[in-house]
Amino acid sequence: SGDRYKLVCGNTAAGVYKNDGPYTCLIDIKAIPDLHICQAGPPLVVGSALSLSSLVDLLQAGSDRSPAFIVLAEHLRKVANVSVRNVGSWAGNLMLKHAHPEFPSDVFTIMEAVGAKVIIGTMDELQTMALNDFLKTTMNGKVIHSLEIPPGNADEIFKTYKVAPRSQSAHAYVNAGFRMAVDRQNNLTVVAKPSIVFGGVSKTMVHASATEDFLFGRKLRDAETLKGALATLEAELKPDNSGSALQSQQYIRQLAMGIFYKFYLSAVGKENLSEKIRSAPDPLVRPVSRGEQHFQTKESEWPIRQPMPKTTARVQASGEAIYTNDMAPIAGEVYAALVTSTVANCKLGALDFSRAMETTGGVACLTAKDIKGENNYNVPPLVGEPPTIELLSSGEVLHAGQPLALVIADTQSHADIMARAVKVTYTDPKPPILTIQDAIAAGSFVPPNSFMPPMVTKGDAKGTIATAPYTISGEVSCDTQYHFHMETQVCHCAPLEDGMEVQSSTQSMDGVQAAIAQALGIQANRVYVSVKRLGGGFGAKAIGSKLVAGGCAVAAHALNRPVRLSMSLSSNMEAMMKRAPYLLKYEVGFDGEGRLLGIVYDLYE
Repeated sequence: SGDRYKLVCGNTAAGVYKNDGPYTCLIDIKAIPDLHICQAGPPLVVGSALSLSSLVDLLQAGSDRSPAFIVLAEHLRKVANVSVRNVGSWAGNLMLKHAHPEFPSDVFTIMEAVGAKVIIGTMDELQTMALNDFLKTTMNGKVIHSLEIPPGNADEIFKTYKVAPRSQSAHAYVNAGFRMAVDRQNNLTVVAKPSIVFGGVSKTMVHASATEDFLFGRKLRDAETLKGALATLEAELKPDNSGSALQSQQYIRQLAMGIFYKFYLSAVGKENLSEKIRSAPDPLVRPVSRGEQHFQTKESEWPIRQPMPKTTARVQASGEAIYTNDMAPIAGEVYAALVTSTVANCKLGALDFSRAMETTGGVACLTAKDIKGENNYNVPPLVGEPPTIELLSSGEVLHAGQPLALVIADTQSHADIMARAVKVTYTDPKPPILTIQDAIAAGSFVPPNSFMPPMVTKGDAKGTIATAPYTISGEVSCDTQYHFHMETQVCHCAPLEDGMEVQSSTQSMDGVQAAIAQALGIQANRVYVSVKRLGGGFGAKAIGSKLVAGGCAVAAHALNRPVRLSMSLSSNMEAMMKRAPYLLKYEVGFDGEGRLLGIVYDLYE
């Protein structure tokens, strides 16, 4: 029939891949008794509807039957967080890996490493297969029934690792599982083909097969074995940045090799390691953080320096505080979303809104031609003339995430769906400039303007460096940073008979007022701006809020009805400018006593 359905237990995958679907229906299978089976075994058999937390409990309870079970349980405690593990199923995590091979699934990695097998059910039969084969199996008309987890052998060493930004609520940069059987009476000889599984390296890599073959039959205490294994592993580690473009391929490769080295040392055993590296196999366990702050005050001087809670602390901590998006909608209110570019450094070809207007709740679509005033939200400061930053692209697409159009619907979720349904064509694409180094190489610099700091020169630095006894040169850099305020950019605009009423989450009320007046072509005193409170800003809601407020006001003015624009986290990260990266190249001259004689540096930002 062409209908798309999705079997769910907790549907926590929607928090990872938010754009999957749309589905005609979601079918909750959590209440099916056959999917809650649990057999202590061996092997341990668990039904697919069991939550991750339940699986952790079962593995913990069975740790006396297999030391591998406690390793699995400890690793699964690093998946997502307690709330997600309580409702999300292990099978859902596997299906996420099945649908998105680049997903660094901890469940898949560690279960494949331990040799677990998955049981797939159809209308007629149950089929048992290895997890690696499961990834290649079409799952239409099938369901994951259960998982068999073997206890392992006494001579096997089993370890798992996860390197991530945080110990909870974070996907792995690289995760890995290692299972190796060794003969400790024969110089630690590897007596069977080991299992070396990586996640996060590439969407196609599961086993480091060449390294597995190399190690079989070799002695771990032989230095040539380690050298050969590392060389073999380095050759077959080919990161593809399919999971994230934020980490370099070199970093991913070195990280995977470092994890393997850590396991290798643990397999050799501390008793066989030198003092210098004896602590290397140990996991880094961070104690619970704690802190105290002491105020020294004099009661006779109170209320000066008197410790007291922030006046709004109670309502903010309890969740009672009202933010811009918590304000109740008013009669006739509609919702807007930005259509953003997926391509950089090109021309805007055409915008096709036909599919968007066919979606549920569609109201209108607006482009740069609908802006009555100036298509620019970068308002003039007290002095100088700032560069133009368009509200909506009029033809030039400078960067990915640049707003191209506005869509309006009856709900925010419908508006977000509308935005994704707009078909955009681009012309005249050029190679994107992604780093400061790329910009320097291409000679791509902002034209001189009054906002640029002047060149600072004091004395003859170059001449001094040329005659200095010692010189040193180098560079310091910092990449771009997202501000990560918990409340995304949001604005509410309602037309009045004499102007526009605006509730904005902004750090620059006068800037929002000026940006809206500029976009609508009206006097600033006809724009009434109020700010309830901010759910974090960190500087992002100084300039960035003008874009959202300007777009929201344009929509409200065009439709002559109240409009709310609340950006999703993904669109907020796409469209909003970040903390600027910088690169500083320096050359320094100094004498034998370390006295600084001269410095020349170029700062790129």
